Amino acid sequence: FGAIRWPPNFESEVRQRLGEHFLFGSHGTSRHLSELFAAANETWLEELLAMRNEQVELPHVVISFSHFVPRQELLPEKRFLLDAMLHRVSGSCVLEDQVRRLAPDVPVF
Repeated sequence: FGAIRWPPNFESEVRQRLGEHFLFGSHGTSRHLSELFAAANETWLEELLAMRNEQVELPHVVISFSHFVPRQELLPEKRFLLDAMLHRVSGSCVLEDQVRRLAPDVPVF
């Protein structure tokens, strides 16, 4: 996470939309940051859930992918991590809720 470079206007957009100081890194992460990213998933998630409700035939297996981890408990112990501060930027209640709503056969993080 140390190599992440946010677009120039991203930090100000987070502050403007969410009314919060932008925080990301070894000191922690703004909780609303994950909400901003999760909002991009909602259109796709709602469409898939609507197809399920209409009983439209879906693929036999649903695989979800995120390079964010929804819960810190899914990370290995700190001693096995290359960066011991990874837990400070990991975990998202919003992402966990989306994964649970989707109920994939195989969640990949």
